Amino acid sequence: MIKLRITKDSNMKAQYAKLWREVGNVIKCGVTKSDSYRNTFVNFLRFESTKSNGELMTLYQYLSRMKSGQDNIFYIIVNKEQMKKSSFVQILRKKDFEVIVFIDKVDEFMIQHLGEYKGKKFQDVSENGINHILVDTPCVVVTSNYGLSSYLERLPHSRALGKRVLEINSRHPIIEKLRRNVVKDPKGENVKRIALTMYAITLRESGLELTEQRVPFSTHTTLFEAV
Repeated sequence: MIKLRITKDSNMKAQYAKLWREVGNVIKCGVTKSDSYRNTFVNFLRFESTKSNGELMTLYQYLSRMKSGQDNIFYIIVNKEQMKKSSFVQILRKKDFEVIVFIDKVDEFMIQHLGEYKGKKFQDVSENGINHILVDTPCVVVTSNYGLSSYLERLPHSRALGKRVLEINSRHPIIEKLRRNVVKDPKGENVKRIALTMYAITLRESGLELTEQRVPFSTHTTLFEAV
């Protein structure tokens, strides 16, 4: 039986971080394959979060920093570049919630096998069911609780199951401008162009793509300037 000793020694942490980069995915696979040792493997898991400042941390450390009344372990599966643009992460950051950032292909399956950790269930922040109070973004696209996550949809040959949900921030300047344009010309091409472009940008920021359309604006800020 392998036992893990949590240490604050910086040299030991650095050595384990190096080891994790080499065998981390093997440990994650162990979580998905071994029912007998899953609870042992989970203690070896390491990941980054929105509050770890680039350092690896444990699930136990995440739990120790959870806010009072927080029922779920929040996570998202994206690459680091997508995390910077993610509206979901920005929303929870403003509420001072910590979000675990998973970046490997095996992570989605690992979370499905774990389900929970010490009584706290894992919650994908990009799924429908999270209370997204939009502040700085006009809208977000969330996935159905019974559909594929945005990460799995990006994998080759994946087929989306269930529906996407578009959540709109009615007070955002782009939405207000779009509403005024609809009042003036409900069937105008400009209205359609703005709406489709906004949706395409939102998909991209949610880790998804609208492949059949060329998007002339890269962010909602540049779109707002052109509305």
